[in-house]
Amino acid sequence: MLLFRARNLGILGLVSMALYLVVLGTPVAYIFPTVVTLASLIAIPTGIARHKPSHPGAWWLMFGGMAFHSIAALLWVFGSAPVYANGTTGFPNLFHIAGYICLGAGALLLLGRRRFREDPAEALDTLIIVTALGVASWGLILRPLGSNIDLDGGVTALLTIYPLIALATVGCSAQLWFASSGTKNTSMRLVVAALSTLVIGNIFQSALVLADGQTWGGGFSVVIRMPFFILLGMAALHPSMASTSISAAPNQPTPWWRFALLTVLAGFAPLSVVVSDTLLGRPTDYRGLFLGTFIVFSTVILRLGFLGHSLNQSTSRVRTLNAAGNHLVQALTTEQIHQVAREAVAEILQGEVTNVWLVQQSSGDEAKDLAIADDEARAMRTVPATDSLPVSLGVSGDAFFGVISLATTVAEVSQFAISSSRAPSRSARTTLVQLADNVAHALDRVRHAELAAENESSERLQRLLHDASDVIAVLDSDLRITYVTPAVARLIGPTADALTGTNWMDLVHTEDQALVERALTNSGSSRSSRTEVRLVTDTKEERFVEMTATRFEDETGTGFTVSCHDYTRRHELEQQLKHQAFHDALTGLANRTLLQERLRQAITRSRRNGKEFAVMFIDLDDFKNVNDSLGHAVGDSLLRTVARRLRSTLRSNDTPARLGGDEFAVLLEEVDDPREVELVAARVVEALAQPIRIGGSELLVGASVGVAYGSSATKDIEDVMRNADLALYDAKGSGKNRYAIFQPEMHEFAVSKMQLTADMRRGIARNEFLVHFQPWKDLSDNTIIGIEALARWNHPTKGVLSPAHFISLAEETGLIIPLGREILESALIEAGQWQENIGHEFLVSVNLSGRQLLDSCIVDDVKFALSISGVPAHCLVLEITESVLLPGESVMADRLRELAELGVRLYIDDFGTGYSSLSYLRQLPVSGIKLAREFVATLPGDDNETGLVRAIYDLSQTLNLDDVVAEGIETEEQRTALLDLGFKIGQGYLLARPMGAEQMREMFDEERRALQELG
Repeated sequence: MLLFRARNLGILGLVSMALYLVVLGTPVAYIFPTVVTLASLIAIPTGIARHKPSHPGAWWLMFGGMAFHSIAALLWVFGSAPVYANGTTGFPNLFHIAGYICLGAGALLLLGRRRFREDPAEALDTLIIVTALGVASWGLILRPLGSNIDLDGGVTALLTIYPLIALATVGCSAQLWFASSGTKNTSMRLVVAALSTLVIGNIFQSALVLADGQTWGGGFSVVIRMPFFILLGMAALHPSMASTSISAAPNQPTPWWRFALLTVLAGFAPLSVVVSDTLLGRPTDYRGLFLGTFIVFSTVILRLGFLGHSLNQSTSRVRTLNAAGNHLVQALTTEQIHQVAREAVAEILQGEVTNVWLVQQSSGDEAKDLAIADDEARAMRTVPATDSLPVSLGVSGDAFFGVISLATTVAEVSQFAISSSRAPSRSARTTLVQLADNVAHALDRVRHAELAAENESSERLQRLLHDASDVIAVLDSDLRITYVTPAVARLIGPTADALTGTNWMDLVHTEDQALVERALTNSGSSRSSRTEVRLVTDTKEERFVEMTATRFEDETGTGFTVSCHDYTRRHELEQQLKHQAFHDALTGLANRTLLQERLRQAITRSRRNGKEFAVMFIDLDDFKNVNDSLGHAVGDSLLRTVARRLRSTLRSNDTPARLGGDEFAVLLEEVDDPREVELVAARVVEALAQPIRIGGSELLVGASVGVAYGSSATKDIEDVMRNADLALYDAKGSGKNRYAIFQPEMHEFAVSKMQLTADMRRGIARNEFLVHFQPWKDLSDNTIIGIEALARWNHPTKGVLSPAHFISLAEETGLIIPLGREILESALIEAGQWQENIGHEFLVSVNLSGRQLLDSCIVDDVKFALSISGVPAHCLVLEITESVLLPGESVMADRLRELAELGVRLYIDDFGTGYSSLSYLRQLPVSGIKLAREFVATLPGDDNETGLVRAIYDLSQTLNLDDVVAEGIETEEQRTALLDLGFKIGQGYLLARPMGAEQMREMFDEERRALQELG
């Protein structure tokens, strides 16, 4: 198929025509026209597929026209079909007429609608030609046919249609000829030639038909029609057929020969009719001839009027162009040039909505597409409004957008873009091209002036660069240094001359080279990229610089301008401040702020990778004793040692932190197995339990650890920190020096305890606490010796609660102090009233916690309660648990002595279950003891158990204690055993259960009545 080209088809056609003439009259003669016809028919689809024209539909119409003409020829030649016979027309005429219609439609499609609107002068010239030939056809053919009464009406119509079709074809051919006269489109010219030969062949054929009156037998007329097929096939195969759609060419003066041709045709047409009628002896229809002549000359006058209008517009545009040239000479800036161009375009395109842009030089395929490559004349190129450039400029989709390349030499502006509501005429486009040339000269002139000013300041710029503290470097496209300021020696060591020619990346820290490459890649001529990088000195030190990079393009190619500002000292200060802000000054570990920030990051990473993390809270056991006994200096040294040990037990990606005091924390990220966390927690407990030697002293400091896990479901860092704190609290409550893993019930317990604490505060304020009493009785006669005041809480929703539900929490929260004060006052007030009613004294026992003893107001509270109740001081018994009486607690011992000085009795509660020293007990003002119920529960028992209780009783006698009270007596056997051992006072369910104040009063009343009856 590569051999199937336009030239080859032309050679084939010429050879076939010659051979046809040689063998004309023989049976094989019609083989050659058939070969030409088939080759031409194949040529059109081949050309469409090969060159892909902008308007393939026009060529398919040409193909249809050629096919219809071929079918008509085959029917006439091989079927001997007549043109007309016996008053009827031949069937092939329909194909012949359809072929003309397809060819005309294809030609109009090639011209396009814009053609007539953009260049109406050519349309008028075509109209003059068609009108003149139409008058001649009417006088020479149509009128004689109409007066011939021998022809059938259908035949007359048929023979009338052929000249009209020929006129339409002549019009299309003339318009295509005018349209392509300013271009070098070979394919278009071949189409014009093909249509012209078709008209000539049609005229010759009509002459033959009129000569024999019936049929067309072919013969020599075939040779005249064969060029039509050959030329149209060559037009389809020629590469220029891809751009056969007509675009406006630069406006050119109408050539003299066109006016001569139009004048000859206008005068020849009516003259030919008169001459023909005279020679043939026919009468002349002067009325019709006058009408035809009037139409021809009216068209000529219209053309002359349009020519005058065009001359006026040209004169106006010349004036506008001259005025714009004067203003452009005076323009000093690109903005002023743009304003002049905008005003000039508005005047040239009068009445149109216009806009003008000066487009800077672009690169790549877009610049190639917008460039105008025309060796003979520069022109405006129409760009679809959907292309990238008009879209970027905001041009609407239905507006005209044209681009003219500017022949600038030094100015960066390379395109002159124009948008208007309608497409400009060819003459207007020519004026716009001339304006664009003037704009290009003005832009070059302004740019030359700018360059001259830049050259004048070059020396000053060199001095500024030489003295600048920042380093400024110029790099080529390969990042080699072509120029660098002398400040580079102060920054990194080597001189500017030594660095010239080296690669800039060799000066950049290896870890920052990828960052620099991205910064240089992202830099552009209109914007700079700024980044912070490290440069390496000749002594391998690091310098922190703010690097600003800008890409530039000049006659040497692409390069970069790099500016570096040294901020090394500022960076060092920032790092110091940042470290101080996020690290503990004593241990160097992360502080609470940094731990919280990394916890937030851990939650984010967990949501991304799905892995858990863990938080450990660590608290040193009994660290306060170290500070109090050895001083804060030793305590600080101990904390630093703990920090070092903590680091040694963790992974490299874990974060240890000091929260304050002796509280530490650890963040363990990306936990794959919870057992790993437990192993770390165990290592921490083990490492911190090892002896620590400081200043000759060996210290043993354990640690309690609370562990909580976090995951992608963790909403806030406070949740996981709270959970770790609750686990730490559980570890301390379980005996210290161990670790505990957070469980959900810990939080539930904490919430419950917090709620209970709040309820207790409200209960104290609302007097919800009341006092129950349990008597002390003489074991021998069951008389009341005294009463023990027991606190009860009348909770509004939970009912009456025993001390087991709230006493420990009250001691922990400090609420035991106001609660104890209220119980003491209530118990003594009730007891005072009862003593007054029964007429004798009895003991009133009230429990006193260690927290109350540490309160400096406890002595005053006891004084106040005794004064308002009227109970004698010797009747008040304050019960103190043995566990609070530890040696070394001087404050506790002093407080007990102050209470004893008031005259109250001090009893040790639950004696035998603590670890108090007997020698220490001898130093305290203790009046009595209460035997713990654990010992009473063993009675009666074996000799060992009974001997232990006897030993406690004997010990009380040795210590000269006033009373020994056995509590928890629940059986008669226990009371009997206690009496046998010498115990006189007892307390327990066997003797009396705890009761309210009213019941206790009734018991006193019953005892009083019993005594009165006995007395």
